[in-house]
Amino acid sequence: MTRPLISFYSRTGTTRQLARLLARDRDARLFDITDLKSRQGLWGNIGGGVDALLKRETAIDPVTFDLRDHDPVLLGAPVWMGHLPPALLTFIRAHKARLTGRVGFFCTYNGGGEKQVCRQVAALLDREIPCLCVGKADDPHQVEKKALAFMSALATARG
Repeated sequence: MTRPLISFYSRTGTTRQLARLLARDRDARLFDITDLKSRQGLWGNIGGGVDALLKRETAIDPVTFDLRDHDPVLLGAPVWMGHLPPALLTFIRAHKARLTGRVGFFCTYNGGGEKQVCRQVAALLDREIPCLCVGKADDPHQVEKKALAFMSALATARG
């Protein structure tokens, strides 16, 4: 098996924390997708939500390695108003052809919409994928259990 890749977007650090948990003890490569448009502050937050609702893409830092060298690939993002944030939407659309192996999706959420976002990612990739959703109120011990179950499902997923 090749080295796993965990590619994620995190505005506040919550999704980054989950990415690090998933990477733990797996020699996974972490790739933090950088949105080149500022999403900080009130206006950045509002603009990000509008862009997510309208399914707008954004400028992101380029990927400087071949995604096909990694298996599995985990994609992660927060849920924004029931939608993917523009940075992960852009990443998936730009790299879909190179996501040929096993792929899983994980998200963090506070207000719901997580199941809808899982369906959005599956539709973008044209296939069913394992999905891990972690809410802000979830118990840390339950998160660990959910993460292990997710990684097990990913291990048996088809590319």
